[in-house]
Amino acid sequence: MRKLKAVGRASGVLAALATIVGFAGGASPAEAATASARACWLDIDTGVVQCFDDRGALAAAVEQQTGGPLLLADGSTAATTRGAAVPAAAYALVTFYDGASFSGDSTTVTTSISSRCTAYSFTGNSMISGWNDRVSSYQSYGTCKTRVSHDINQGGTSYGPVASAATLGSMDNQTSSYWITG
Repeated sequence: MRKLKAVGRASGVLAALATIVGFAGGASPAEAATASARACWLDIDTGVVQCFDDRGALAAAVEQQTGGPLLLADGSTAATTRGAAVPAAAYALVTFYDGASFSGDSTTVTTSISSRCTAYSFTGNSMISGWNDRVSSYQSYGTCKTRVSHDINQGGTSYGPVASAATLGSMDNQTSSYWITG
């Protein structure tokens, strides 16, 4: 499995990417309730982090900047246009939330690699600025599973790797780094 390492501010945006889930058809009540929460996007390939006032603006920005929609695990999109040919896309790896049960502000981590965690793992040796010791839940996508750690560089106590965590127990608001794998 090839490892990709997030650098600088990129390593913390993983939480924002998962936020996009609320845009797919059939959003859960928790996702619908947080649709207006602040949403960030980390392109783990480039390290660029962007934040928006809501998830709709995030989905539109992903589509505009990549030329294609944000693709979720089931092949559905979080984009503003559906059904068109996809020249490029952003594939969601994980979304971190600052509330339990996938609520509140979020950061979603994406990649341009369509196979996601099937052949690659992704490392965030520190959280994106503003997200250290803030994560309360997360949702991974596709075959990805995420482990969060108390200290930077995957140090200290950890939780996971698991595909989904509605709560983090003693790791609630204690995350300083993460690892995404298949």
